[in-house]
Amino acid sequence: MFWGFDSKIYKYKYSAHIQMVFIRVKNRVYNGKSSDYAYLVENKWSKYGPRQKVKKYLGKIYKFDFVEDINFEAVDGSYKKLLSSLFENELKRNGFVLKNNVYVCEDCSADLNNLKVLNIKGKNIVLQLNAGFVCEYSLNELFNLKFNEGEDFKKEFAKKLVLSGLDVKPEVFVELYKKLIVK
Repeated sequence: MFWGFDSKIYKYKYSAHIQMVFIRVKNRVYNGKSSDYAYLVENKWSKYGPRQKVKKYLGKIYKFDFVEDINFEAVDGSYKKLLSSLFENELKRNGFVLKNNVYVCEDCSADLNNLKVLNIKGKNIVLQLNAGFVCEYSLNELFNLKFNEGEDFKKEFAKKLVLSGLDVKPEVFVELYKKLIVK
């Protein structure tokens, strides 16, 4: 299973080569117990076809089911403030509660101030929410995003939001995009 995050087009002498980064989910069995793990995979296109390389281990995947429907209310402020409130809302919808500025559910914690997602042992983990994954990598991708003009950037931005586990309504996307421009 692949989830795309980033794509860059590199132009060589005669053709364009696309380099993409995905989150790959692998199932591993250890002591008779099956678990899913996430890896950051780089996909390079060469004249011989696609070549893939694991760039980073992201952590064990913890899956959460939708618990309650919470209406999202837009927050005045910066891009990062609105993005934080989107993640907070999504975490609350999936059963997380705020304790000491960290969202906690079962053995998992999400620290939106330090952009960390950890288990009880302090290891990096990945939260599977909606159609995407919340992890240190996806949080850093969105919170440290640099604005770029053009339609391709808008599409990449929307894709990153969805692949980070956020369920963003069109009017909220527009507001977030406007705040990113000002950022």
